[in-house]
Amino acid sequence: MIHSTLRMALPPEKLAESLRILGPIAERIRLDPACLGCHVYQDVQEDSVLMLEQVWKSEEDLGRHLRSDEYRDVLLLMEMALSPPEVCFKVVSRSSGLEAIHRARGTHNRGGENTTTKIGLLVGLGILMTGCAVQEKQVEQQMSRSINCAYTEGDIQVLQSEKTNAL
Repeated sequence: MIHSTLRMALPPEKLAESLRILGPIAERIRLDPACLGCHVYQDVQEDSVLMLEQVWKSEEDLGRHLRSDEYRDVLLLMEMALSPPEVCFKVVSRSSGLEAIHRARGTHNRGGENTTTKIGLLVGLGILMTGCAVQEKQVEQQMSRSINCAYTEGDIQVLQSEKTNAL
């Protein structure tokens, strides 16, 4: 499995246009059977920073995608960046999620609580991202961005508490 990230700072006046371009590109990429996931994120601390995250079944699938028309459009979008974009391709041989947190904290799942599952996935993503020498700041931003997607105010408080304890 290959985890691909592209992070780029765009001119603020080009942000809306970039999102209009990148959204449909991500939708088309998701249709590829070899694509396990494709998401576009906007940084909550730096409004004009976007991240394209993709997961591919194999290096061959990623290579085919990098030669595709969709990726050519991504390359054209990268040309608008204010500075050289950060691009990272990680080969993932194994991953873990919630069980790693329980093992590290010496706790057990208490009835499959939804908020605990969410933080387990977020920490799993943070661990994966740090494996490629991605700056700690980016991991914190990614985790903060995802944590703010909780469904109720109570969930946000539980998630923030779990995040603090997990770090």
